[in-house]
Amino acid sequence: MNQSAIKADVAVSALRGLAAAGYFTPDQLSAMEDVLAGKKAQASSGGKHWLSISEACKHIKVSRTTLWKYCQAGNFVIHNLGRRKLIEQGELDAFILAGQKMIGNSPQQREDASNGKTRSSQ
Repeated sequence: MNQSAIKADVAVSALRGLAAAGYFTPDQLSAMEDVLAGKKAQASSGGKHWLSISEACKHIKVSRTTLWKYCQAGNFVIHNLGRRKLIEQGELDAFILAGQKMIGNSPQQREDASNGKTRSSQ
């Protein structure tokens, strides 16, 4: 097992601990474990994994329109190979993980939201 695969295992353990503490829903935890499992497989293969547009949509569970909006917003790059359009899976995975971090999901943030508090009112 190489260093990247070991890091992925450690990250999964840490995420499970955070989920047990209430920082993530079971669905979010499952999605992040899937991403890290892909990272582990990619690390062991040593190469990049490219996805077609339809594969990328399935991977991050969004419509084609939403995927194109994310691309236009600069969240990741579409690479052209002849007539084919490809997206690197690692870019999608990084986007998903970054999005999970931006979502206010800690128990304190959920409690503040249920009490009507916002950052500016605290």
